[in-house]
Amino acid sequence: MRFAKRNWPQVVANSAIDRSALGRLVFNDPSQLRQLEEFVHPLVVAEFEAKFAKAPDLVVEVSVPFAISIDNGFVLLIDTPKEMRVDRLVGRGMVAEDVEARLRSQRPRQDWLYLADAALSNNQTEDQLMQDVEIFWLWWRGL
Repeated sequence: MRFAKRNWPQVVANSAIDRSALGRLVFNDPSQLRQLEEFVHPLVVAEFEAKFAKAPDLVVEVSVPFAISIDNGFVLLIDTPKEMRVDRLVGRGMVAEDVEARLRSQRPRQDWLYLADAALSNNQTEDQLMQDVEIFWLWWRGL
């Protein structure tokens, strides 16, 4: 909280961070995004490493892959067409312009596909995707 209040006081009110306002700031300014990532990513990595030490077969879901590196990890990318990502996020209450700013700040889709070990398509219903994930999990576990 102190970090946000010191760096983006306009997004802090009543001891809470307005995540939408913070997103509008950082996803429209690469230097602001870098500043936020330099603060957040070490905390995320430390938490991940603490959990991984206790459970080496850990499955981790991340919204922005490759922001951090995981040694000896296997990366399964859930690949969703851009238009579908935008529609889903707008359907959850985000403003389309905010979604577009976030997408512009991320690596291009081709990079994600290149860096992943495997990919599943998410251009279907949630139930269908879950079936594909379960099949992948069984394959991964050798069952």
